[in-house]
Amino acid sequence: MTFLQVLLVASLSLLLTSCEKTDTARSEPQEPPQAEPESAPAEAHQHDHDAHSAHEHMDHKVLPATPVDKGASVYQLDVEFVAHDGETRTWDDFKGKPLVITMIYSSCTTACPLIVQEVKNILKDADTTSLPVLLVSMDVDRDAPAALADMKTRHTLGDNWTLVQPTENSVREVAAALGIRYRKLPDGEFNHSQVITVLNNEGAIEARAEGLGPQRADVVEAIKNLTKE
Repeated sequence: MTFLQVLLVASLSLLLTSCEKTDTARSEPQEPPQAEPESAPAEAHQHDHDAHSAHEHMDHKVLPATPVDKGASVYQLDVEFVAHDGETRTWDDFKGKPLVITMIYSSCTTACPLIVQEVKNILKDADTTSLPVLLVSMDVDRDAPAALADMKTRHTLGDNWTLVQPTENSVREVAAALGIRYRKLPDGEFNHSQVITVLNNEGAIEARAEGLGPQRADVVEAIKNLTKE
């Protein structure tokens, strides 16, 4: 074989090898490029936060009420309050007429608005809108007059509604007299009883409703009897 023939064979061999590599590369499957993982949108984070907060709030429990001495007058307690208008109130401001009394706190967004609405329902069912109502806060640290005044405005409460901030000792005495249990939680909220009480002219417990709804009948009847002319 001549030199020219050898050179020609070598060239053809290189060309065939190159074509085989190209065909092999084309026949192998190509993996698609991997997309960068997307970060969770801000709305998802907010949803998780809201769900967590809602779950925490669901852990707040209604505490059962305790028995009370209906023959004893609540007005015997030596307590003073600071009202939503910044003025001092004592039991003397409420003696001589029936009084609806319950305990709440202004930052409560679940049970307390329901309690306030239940008191409105009771007054409506009893055909009276002028009966005095006293809301005693259990949150003595945060419920200064401004916070209570804001709550009064938010719930469109009339002039017959008084919201008061007691002292630490006073709130315990009032709660015990009304049979209301409360417990402050680490997040600043409260577990507490849902009790609405009607006092007669001398401050003795005439009737009370624990919970909301059907149990209001005794309270409504007591108000009607106390306000008969």
